[in-house]
Amino acid sequence: MENWVSYFNEEKYNFSDSFKRELNIQLGSQLKEHLGYENLFNDYFFNLFIGMKEVNMVESDSHIYANVEIITPDSRGRAFTIAWTSDAFKDKMKIHQSETEGKVQIYFCSDLPSKELKKIILNPKEKRP
Repeated sequence: MENWVSYFNEEKYNFSDSFKRELNIQLGSQLKEHLGYENLFNDYFFNLFIGMKEVNMVESDSHIYANVEIITPDSRGRAFTIAWTSDAFKDKMKIHQSETEGKVQIYFCSDLPSKELKKIILNPKEKRP
């Protein structure tokens, strides 16, 4: 899968390479499913920004919640929340800094603007040339 995630202030958050791979794959697959468009990253420019604005990681109910922003084909940023969890880690706040391949579940929260994003991909002028 195409790498569609950009990280900023990496020294502050210290995301491990394996967490970055898992995030790219899991959220990329979920976004294609949410939007019902298999060739999403071939046909449209979407970029997930992590750390451009404060991430504010918070632990609640054995999950870590973090603020992120998606840049869409219409060049607008939209903020929402992602979450991750893992039974393999006692200290949930260390998951993103650890070897996580096959050990973490990462997903979009309910504030993902799916309807708004679907409207964008229905607009042919937003498609890549």
